[in-house]
Amino acid sequence: MLELDDAERIVRYSIDDGPSPVSKEDVSNYVGQIQVSPEGDGTLVEWSSQWDRNDDAAHEFCHGIYVALLADMKASLEST
Repeated sequence: MLELDDAERIVRYSIDDGPSPVSKEDVSNYVGQIQVSPEGDGTLVEWSSQWDRNDDAAHEFCHGIYVALLADMKASLEST
């Protein structure tokens, strides 16, 4: 965890190593951020990340994870 800002509702984190294609041999300087903010009668969740790499494998890998986790979060919150 790099930053937790309750007032701004932001979490920033880094990944130092993981499975390929986000292993330390494949990706460097990975920093992700999640920000939550009110939007109308609901909540907007923005999840972004950046890293250094020469191809699109990490993008495809991370995008799939983000889509699945945000869908699970939405389903969980809608069922409460």
